[in-house]
Formats: sequence, structure tokens, C-alpha cells
Amino acid sequence: MDNNEFNVNEQFLAFKGKKVIVGVRNDIEYSGTLIAIDNYLNSVIEKEDGALQTLKGGEVNFIILDEN
Repeated sequence: MDNNEFNVNEQFLAFKGKKVIVGVRNDIEYSGTLIAIDNYLNSVIEKEDGALQTLKGGEVNFIILDEN
């Protein structure tokens, strides 16, 4: 494949590298920098302490930009 992004939806890629808040089931929210995302919303965020959080796309309710 020529494309390193594996043809991920451009709207999803717009969040990559930016500070986001990801809401998942059970009203839990994670915030950090979006490191990776795919078409199923499987995501990896880097939290402020440097830890990586992997989120399964089926659990994601929303992803929004963190403007703080």
C-alpha cells in the first residue's frame, strides 16, 4: 500500500495530533493527544502523563477537540 494512513477517513485524520476528549461507554472520558485512529474509531491517545491509552472503536461514543 502506498499510503501510510491506510485510507482512513479524512475527517477522522483531522483529529490526529490534536488534543481531544474521547467519550466512551459508562460516561467515561479520556483526554490527551490523538496518536492514531482508524475507520472503526479504534484510537490511541497520549495522556498528559505520557501514558498511552488504547480505546476500542465499539466503545467510543464521541471524539471532540479539547480547546483548553
